[in-house]
Parts: sequence; C-alpha cells; structure tokens
Amino acid sequence: MKLGDITNFMFGTLRGRLIALLDTLAEQSGALARNEAKYQRLLRNIRAAVIVHGADTRILMANPTAQELLGLSEEQLLGKASIDPDWHFLREDGSPMPLEEYPVDRVLAGRQPVRDLIAGVHRPDRDSVTWVLGNAEPALNEQGEIGEIIVTFVDITRRKSVEEALRKREAELNEAQRIAHIGHWERDLIHQRVTLSAESYRIFGLSPQDRFLDLAEWHEQWKDLIHPEDRLQTAQAAADAIQGLSVYDVEYRVIRPSGEVRVIRSQGEVTKDESGRPLRMFGTMQDITELKQAEEALTRLNEELERRVADRTADLLKKSEELKNSQVALMNIVEDLNEKTSQLEQANIKLKEVDRLKSMFIASMSHELRTPLNSIIGFSSIILNEWTGPLNAEQKENIGAVLRSGKHLLSLINDVIDVSKIEAG
Repeated sequence: MKLGDITNFMFGTLRGRLIALLDTLAEQSGALARNEAKYQRLLRNIRAAVIVHGADTRILMANPTAQELLGLSEEQLLGKASIDPDWHFLREDGSPMPLEEYPVDRVLAGRQPVRDLIAGVHRPDRDSVTWVLGNAEPALNEQGEIGEIIVTFVDITRRKSVEEALRKREAELNEAQRIAHIGHWERDLIHQRVTLSAESYRIFGLSPQDRFLDLAEWHEQWKDLIHPEDRLQTAQAAADAIQGLSVYDVEYRVIRPSGEVRVIRSQGEVTKDESGRPLRMFGTMQDITELKQAEEALTRLNEELERRVADRTADLLKKSEELKNSQVALMNIVEDLNEKTSQLEQANIKLKEVDRLKSMFIASMSHELRTPLNSIIGFSSIILNEWTGPLNAEQKENIGAVLRSGKHLLSLINDVIDVSKIEAG
C-alpha cells in the first residue's frame, strides 16, 4: 500500500471516529437537555414543595409549589438563608422553633437526613399558620462534603385542622365518658389484641395506657379483677356473644387494686366477615355502682313502705271497726238529741205562750194598778198640800203615810214591769 493511501486511510478513520464522537456528544447533550427539561417540568408541576439550599444555607432554587406554600416569589426566596429574620417557624405544639431545629441546620449539624418534620410557617400575606410536613436530604459533592441540602415539604394544614378537631372531639368524648363513668373497649380477634379508653382503665382502678394490649395477657388481668363469684358468668357471656348465641350485655363486680368493689355493666357487639368469622368485638362499659346502690336503697324503702302500709292498714281496719261502733253510739245519741230537741221545742212553745200571758197580765196590771194608784197619790198630794183646806197634825201624818205607801207601791209595780220587759227581751 502506498504512503498516500495509508495517510488517507488514517485520516479517514480518524475523521470517522471524530464524527462518531461528536455525534455521541451531541446525542448525550440532547439527552441532558431533555433530562434537564424533564427535571424542570417535574419541579414545576409536582405538588410537593422543593427547595435546594447551598452549604451556607442560602436558597439556590425553589419550585413554584414552594413559592405558593410560603407566599413568596422566586426572587424573594433566592439567596435567603435559614437564619434570615423573615423566617418564622413553629414547632408542632405551636411554640417558636429555634434555629438549631430548622431542617437545613439539623442536616448540616448531623450530616443525616431529617424525616417527617412537622412545622408551622408564618406567611407574610396571611395571619393564619400554614402547617407543612417536610424532609431534608444532604447532597454530597465529590469531596464527600455537603454541597447542597434538598428540602421537600407538603401542605398539611387541612390535615392538621382535621387532626386537631379529632383530638378535641376525643378529649370531649373522654371528658364525657369520665363524667358519665362510661368507657369503651375493643377486642381485635384477628390480631389478638385489646384497646381500652382512659375511662375504662379508671373504672378498673388502673392507670390509663396508650397502647395495644395482648388479648391473652389482658384476659388474665381482667379475670383477676372480676369478683370470683362473677367470673364464670362474665366469661361465658363473652364467649356466647362471639359465637353468636346471645347479645353481650352483662353486669359484674370488679375488685380494684385498692380493694374497692365496683359494679360494671358492659355491652358489646361482634363484627364478622362475609363467612361469619368474628373479626372484632366493640363495646362500652359503665360504672353503675351508685345506680345499684340507689336501686337497693329504693328496694329497701319500698319494703319499709309496704310494711308500714300493712301495719297502717291493720290499724285502719281496727279503727274502722271502732268507728262503726262509734257511729252506732252516735246515731243513738243523735236520736236522743232529736227527741230532746223536740221536747225543747214543745217547751219553748209553752214558754212563749206563758210569756205572752205574762206580758198580757203585766200590761193589764200596769194599767189596772197604776191608774187608781196614780189617782191616790195625786189626791193625797193635793190634800197634803192643803189645797182643799187646812189639816191638823194627825191628818197630815195620816195623809203623808198614804202618799208614801202609794209611791212605794208604785215603785214596786214599776220594778216588776221593768224586770218583765228585760226577761221578754
């Protein structure tokens, strides 16, 4: 082969390789551009907020969702550091979050990812707090040092509100159960575990626990709490309910660790799958000790009332018989009184007639006696005054005696008439 041919061959081969290399680079550059465009589209459209911080905590990139959640534009976000005074983060309990607890600072301090951090953010355009659930991940450079921190977070404000409402309702339910001495419980028959409400623990005289209990372990503890005389019927009631033989509704006594005996009423229902296999048993329990005591007191009171009524009835029957006898005696007395009244009425009629006759007699006596007596007194006065002629001493004495006797007799007659008038009314 000639030298020119060799040269042409070498340059042709090199040129081909160069063209192939350029094609490869162009293809890779296009792929990178396509990946970059895809990456940018993903960041723009993803509904999670993404912020990239540099090692100095300054923001290098923030996607639109982050801008929307924080209420800041990209221009306002770029270059901000975590120490920026415009940031106002809150802990989950609502207290201010110190700088060392910020996710970026925690990653820089510990070189470890931060997972599921709940924080509140004060937006400049709102008075309310926006709650987010965030993660922070360190991105290492070629030297193994943290070059960037990628922070992602989602808006959980609505979920937080729902959880807060649920906590409030649960607190209200627990308070209502505490006041009414009603607790609830659940037996998971598949996973063999039990959950009890706080009031259920209190009813048993135990400290509330926020955890699942092993069914077999709790059953032994529960059995020990039940009064020995009530254990068999209580366990049988639960077994019958699970088998579908009866509804679970049972009263039993428990002996608290303090030794105090309480009376409980427990009711529940069994949930089954389509094949009839029991899945869970859910129910309530109520401390009815005071109610049972009131019922027993009422029973004793009724018995005492019945005894008193029986005694009083016997007394009343005796009194009734005595009253009947008294009525007979009273009727006899009434008859005697009626007879006496009749006699008195007849006597009264006679007395009225006598009184009438007496009045007639007195009137007659008044006229028949006083008329001549007045004449005697009058003539005696005339004679004594010597209007008819002079009198000697003896005559004056005799006429004076006649006048005095006449006046005395007239006075007696007037007294008799006055007394008669008084008696007549």
